[in-house]
Amino acid sequence: MFHNNRRHALPGRLLTVSAACVSAVLLSSCMANPSDAPTVEGAPEQPVEKQAAPDEQAKMREVAVGVDEFVEGFNPHLLQDMSPVTSLVARLTLPSAFVPAPKGEVAGAEKWLLNSDFLDSAEPVGADGAGATTHVRYVIKQGAQWSDGTPISGEDFRYLYSQITSTPGAMNLASYELVDSIEVSNGGRQVDVSFKRPIAQWQQLFSNLLPAHLMRSSTDGFSRGLASRFPASGGQYSVESIDIGRNIIRLVRNDRYWGKAQANSEVVTLRAMRSAVDGAEQLRSGQIQAAQVRPAQTTALTYGLVPGAEEFIHEPPRSLVFSANLAAPRLGNAAIRKAVLGTIGVGQVAEVATGRSASATADAAVVHAPADAAERGSDAAETRSGAQPADQFSRIFNKKDPLRIGVISDGATAKAAAFAVADQLTASGIPATVVSTSPGDLLRTSLPFGTVDAVVSWQEQPSTMAAARDRYACTSGSVGSLSPEKTSSTSAESTETSTSTAAPRPRDEAEKLVADPLAAPSSSARSENVSGLCDPEIDRLLGPEQADVPAGLEQLIVQRGIEVNLVDDSLLTVVGAGIEMPPRVRADEWPNDPVVGRLVGLGGVRRMVESTDGRAATGAGQETTRQDATGQDGAKDNAGN
Repeated sequence: MFHNNRRHALPGRLLTVSAACVSAVLLSSCMANPSDAPTVEGAPEQPVEKQAAPDEQAKMREVAVGVDEFVEGFNPHLLQDMSPVTSLVARLTLPSAFVPAPKGEVAGAEKWLLNSDFLDSAEPVGADGAGATTHVRYVIKQGAQWSDGTPISGEDFRYLYSQITSTPGAMNLASYELVDSIEVSNGGRQVDVSFKRPIAQWQQLFSNLLPAHLMRSSTDGFSRGLASRFPASGGQYSVESIDIGRNIIRLVRNDRYWGKAQANSEVVTLRAMRSAVDGAEQLRSGQIQAAQVRPAQTTALTYGLVPGAEEFIHEPPRSLVFSANLAAPRLGNAAIRKAVLGTIGVGQVAEVATGRSASATADAAVVHAPADAAERGSDAAETRSGAQPADQFSRIFNKKDPLRIGVISDGATAKAAAFAVADQLTASGIPATVVSTSPGDLLRTSLPFGTVDAVVSWQEQPSTMAAARDRYACTSGSVGSLSPEKTSSTSAESTETSTSTAAPRPRDEAEKLVADPLAAPSSSARSENVSGLCDPEIDRLLGPEQADVPAGLEQLIVQRGIEVNLVDDSLLTVVGAGIEMPPRVRADEWPNDPVVGRLVGLGGVRRMVESTDGRAATGAGQETTRQDATGQDGAKDNAGN
């Protein structure tokens, strides 16, 4: 029975399958049978669109910038953290009341523009005819907030003021010491700042605000809180990570940024370059899209050979300075200080520190020693003519107790300059050594108590009245009055009989050699005024409110013999063909910030990819079409321009 059932079922199944096949044939016979698309003779072949792989799409959302090696410390308000990388990170992540106008766009003296993304207004109340005021009202824009969602408020103004006026090595101390009170109202959005006397350049205050609610959680939040991390951001980008060991900083787009322009690129990576050859290779291969470095002798030439690269020389208002410490017993006499400064061969030090020759051309991105170095080292000719310092001061400086030089800036350039100066002084008969004291300890104790004789540090150039006041005016960390008669002694023998009124120090023998004692040094730490100068004549010159540096200030500084400029800073910015800032296709159209240079607009930069037709993006005189990370057509440009 079983076999009979299978035999009867089989014809039915065959019939069903046959019917299905017939239906399929009839259906297909009713459908159109399209032919290939018609071709037009001479028409260009259509490119085949290819979707980028996910990892490639992620890569196109990132812009990588090559920078110099950096160390811990990214607080833009601390002298020891002053560096191009610190300035760049601060501009991309921290809010400021005012920002400097782009170079070349405003004639005359340096101008500051209201940051309208951050403030609704910032207006002086009762300004005089010269623009000086004793009261400024700031109104913070509704919606301004830190990346953790906390509103930016007047408490952040208060925090910055309190920390600058109480932290060793804080910048702009003299300007912030003019603040009398800070009143906060309207839910934290209105900030009224009163000053002790009229101030003209108030726009330079309250830049790079920090998140007070997070920084206050640590006792050393201001001095060490930004050593290797940023707790919160108030700019286009947030700091995702800082890897000191690998020298990589990763910035990510701040999704809580309330400003008019969100960042075009999702990620900005700052990566230290080992050398110009390394940087050029990474630019050529697309591992980085731009670079900003202090150039050595052949740096510009090396980067300039990369196809499509654009180069720009930028000179931020920053100098490397050798400063004598007026609290050091052996340098209390102006004649001794001038002999020491005059022994320094500034040109040689600049070459050693920067790795480039002063005889090279400007096209090679070379910045020379300061023009006034010869005047500031006017005793150098006498020293080399035979009157060696060793003949006069061998009992002051010797191998057992050499002149001690500290380095406030941890960068390689500052250290190289300090060692070069020590070698020059030693060769001239003034034994000198570079001490390994940390910048914080130098500023807190070594400088005010005179246990180091001099320091090498990066300093803001005194190109405005505010900058000159911060660097030379009497502040809470100044040594004391330095009267003209205390700078006039020229007799080395007088150092044997003078006595010091300063507090006891461990170097008893050196203390006996003080020529002209200064007032007892304050235990307060030093700020930008690292020499500790407090001169009544200079203070009177810095008193009136004006924009420009007063005439005669430089001459007085030279007469006091407190410092010599070693190097004026220089940055080489290289922009590769793989990025642009719409609608400014060429990098020479980008904004040019006085401090950060053309990378100030990094938030508006987007990375470009080669079009799918395979045409080269950097062919000379060849029109190219590029696409942004979303695949949309970017701007067309002539790469030969």
